[in-house]
Amino acid sequence: MEEQSKVKLFSAVLIICALLIEVRPLTCNQCSGLSGSCTFTAMTCRTGITTCSTTSTTTTSEVETRKQVTNACGPCSDPISFNFGSLVISQSSSCCASDHCNQQIDTEPVNNTLTGLKCRRCFGRSFNSCRDSEQTVNCVGAENRCVNASGVEAVLTSGERFFAKGCVSEQICQSPNSMEEQSILFDGQPACCTGNLCNGDPQGGTSTAEPASTLKCVTDSDSCDNPTGNCTQQEVCDPAQNLNCRTISATLTLGGVLQKSLINGCGNCTGNLSFNSRSWSVDMMEQCCQSDFCNNQIIAGVTSSYTGEGLTKKTAWWHSEKANTTLNGLECYVCPTPTAGTCEDSSEMVKCAGLQTRCFNSSVMYLRQNYSIKGCASESLCENPDAVRILQLQPQRDFYCCNRSGCNHRSPNITAQIMADANNGVANNDNPSVRPLLALTLIILMPCLF
Repeated sequence: MEEQSKVKLFSAVLIICALLIEVRPLTCNQCSGLSGSCTFTAMTCRTGITTCSTTSTTTTSEVETRKQVTNACGPCSDPISFNFGSLVISQSSSCCASDHCNQQIDTEPVNNTLTGLKCRRCFGRSFNSCRDSEQTVNCVGAENRCVNASGVEAVLTSGERFFAKGCVSEQICQSPNSMEEQSILFDGQPACCTGNLCNGDPQGGTSTAEPASTLKCVTDSDSCDNPTGNCTQQEVCDPAQNLNCRTISATLTLGGVLQKSLINGCGNCTGNLSFNSRSWSVDMMEQCCQSDFCNNQIIAGVTSSYTGEGLTKKTAWWHSEKANTTLNGLECYVCPTPTAGTCEDSSEMVKCAGLQTRCFNSSVMYLRQNYSIKGCASESLCENPDAVRILQLQPQRDFYCCNRSGCNHRSPNITAQIMADANNGVANNDNPSVRPLLALTLIILMPCLF
């Protein structure tokens, strides 16, 4: 009977060995920078990710052509491309499945093969600037749709509204969030179509007239200079989307430098959110409404201004309700400073407060640089990390949250957990006949684990 038990145990161990070998974390090269300038650091992939990726992005404007390469843990994504005439962005990726295999540091050539599709094109700062455009563009590469779109971009500006027509790939039509890493935030789903000039009237060169009933919101808080806080600049929300008028009051702290801003406009509501990584922190408070110009007041806030050279200019708006600083008992690891590498061995922790009921770990793109950060976060940020992109912070695909103190010390490691469980089993079992079998299990497992 004892021999049968040993045979069964040995068979089970062999199966566990095979599984452990299969799920051992993959290590990839990590870097994000201009083409040809990357210096790799090691990145341990999360459990379940089995490929390393290299993503090439080329951005062409009237001012410059910028080429960037990003190396990280996979997966790969479909090619994306759009062409609005004065702004063209093309992105492709490749994957491989062994440690440090993603060694490419130069961008792939842009696919300029004509597809035979022709679309109306324009890129402007108001609805009317694009509506009557008669210019056209020939689609290339992955661009197989025409589009009418609007949103916010931080490629040519620091975050201004845009209205555009042009060529896009089907991937953008299906997943508009795929452009957020390129600092393009669409107003919901872009209006895509197939067929030559389908995004404008082929006879008169105009797009479909603005619908009679659309939501209008106040936008561009920098124009709100009067003492009452009333704003006058407006935008028409995309009628194809179920958008709200929003006012977001945000406080962003980077390395001890405090930035406060008020953001008005059309958008999807995301709710209040907060995170604290000690050197980086964000508190965002949001109000939403669904009637014309209902967001024309600041959020119970105050404004400070200066007068000089004949101008009165608002310098700061902020929410009068301070963020909740009541400690909630959770403690999370933080990186000593934002770093371009990993900080897996961090020993410093921060106490969480208010909404911050989760620990998080992520790499974040800010001003075209990639940083590793960890700390406390609100559940709303964990559910929607893209919400902070409106502040030019771009969480990457390795973003994850957990709900125990210290759980964000390093990326999840199934091998370490199995070893911990096995050790607990030996310590807690008092049956003398079982101890040798468990000890044998650990001995056999050792070659699998190391």
